[in-house]
Amino acid sequence: MIQHAGEINVRNNANRAGEIAYILNPDYWGMGLATEVANLLISFGFSQLNFHRLYATCDPRNCGSIRVLEKVGMTKEGRMREDLLIKDGWRDSLLYSLLDHEWFEK
Repeated sequence: MIQHAGEINVRNNANRAGEIAYILNPDYWGMGLATEVANLLISFGFSQLNFHRLYATCDPRNCGSIRVLEKVGMTKEGRMREDLLIKDGWRDSLLYSLLDHEWFEK
């Protein structure tokens, strides 16, 4: 069984903003599954939930996730410094986003 998951969360209902996230078992990296999940989440967020803006964050060291976010058309907005506390200490996050009109123009 392939182990992967994706989620979409409403982050600001008044401004129609949401966040996508995905996780994939390392045994299945490099097969395009994360890209497929991200595309499905984005499509659902814009077409069914009527979001204006979707965003995602990732670890700056996670080159695979960076590639996925760029491949699905997200734009890098910047780096959030020390915004996540993990077992090894504080970690930065990269912030990516996509707007509804950018998605529908693809």
